[in-house]
Amino acid sequence: MHYDPAKFYTLIMTDIDAPKRSKPNYREFLGWCVVNIPGDQFAAGQVLVNYSGIGPPKDSGAQRMLFTLYEKQGSQEFDEKYLDNRQLGWRLWFSQRDFSNKHGMANFGQPVAVTVIVVSYDPYSDVLMNEFMKRLRM
Repeated sequence: MHYDPAKFYTLIMTDIDAPKRSKPNYREFLGWCVVNIPGDQFAAGQVLVNYSGIGPPKDSGAQRMLFTLYEKQGSQEFDEKYLDNRQLGWRLWFSQRDFSNKHGMANFGQPVAVTVIVVSYDPYSDVLMNEFMKRLRM
């Protein structure tokens, strides 16, 4: 993909099958969100939601992780609360459609790149889930 140095990008990663493909009650669980990425300078982007890792629950089967990249003419302000890699917050019940509508569909436009990876349970999934749950009890 060619990045335009005069434009800004938004990267959103969602688990579209959470908690499991046969019953995706938390469809579009937000795993990562970086906005205002200038051209190909990813590290200069603004992290709204820190990468949480990928952790489908045991016996959930294969799950699809969707990576969507939007291209915008300029940077913009976002009022969403920053989430570190173990805060649930607004990760649950996230909607790319609502997010892009809130911030002006004209600014987001259509995605310029989309990819899906298929992931399965790994013992790290238990660690990730326990850390999320521990933070909920605090």
